[in-house]
Amino acid sequence: MLEPGTRYVWEGRAFEDEGELIERRVIFVVTDPTKTIGGVRAIVGWDRDFNDGVLGESELIFYAQDKVGDVWHLGEYVEHWDDGKELDGGRYWGVGFPEGAQPGIQMYADLRR
Repeated sequence: MLEPGTRYVWEGRAFEDEGELIERRVIFVVTDPTKTIGGVRAIVGWDRDFNDGVLGESELIFYAQDKVGDVWHLGEYVEHWDDGKELDGGRYWGVGFPEGAQPGIQMYADLRR
């Protein structure tokens, strides 16, 4: 299971919608709080995406691990940013909300599956 304080940083390049090559940086941190979603206790990850050094998206991601080690994505709260301003008031989805929302496997414990 991901331990609170675990931090990952991914850096590289990507193409914007208009085809321009930009520098990308994603920072993911496992936080201390947990959240119960659909009756399952989930860790809360904080993910921030930067394009050319500017924050473009910030999200809280909810993950849980089952008995065999598979990691499940149970939901997320996402905010989109532009020039330091939050654009959309944030959007949430989680197991059961909106109605019918389902969890998904983020990563199998056995990668040969």
